[in-house]
Amino acid sequence: MTNSRLLYGILSIIMLAGVILPRLPYQDRFVTADEPRWQANVAGFTTKLAHGQIGELLQQPHPGITTQWFASPGIWQDSWTAKKIPLIAAQCILLLFAGYLMKLLWGNIAGYIGTLF
Repeated sequence: MTNSRLLYGILSIIMLAGVILPRLPYQDRFVTADEPRWQANVAGFTTKLAHGQIGELLQQPHPGITTQWFASPGIWQDSWTAKKIPLIAAQCILLLFAGYLMKLLWGNIAGYIGTLF
């Protein structure tokens, strides 16, 4: 029982590294075409949320509410890297959770391979 927990813990750390490490390097050098618009949407979202304007949280051209929630902790940072870290962390946690659900549904190997893909 202890060996299986240790193995699961080690594999979880490997999965986390496999999910997060490809996303971390060179964040400040690559900006997608729509990224400034998304950052403006997140800034508008957090400002309206802070002022209690709940009915105006929907930002255009695309709502992306979950992305805005995940990105909001880093929105007022100066560098692109600092703005992206909270979003990357949340997405990686969601990927690991999806892998855990795949593991429960289809077994260990399917969960691990599905998480890495």
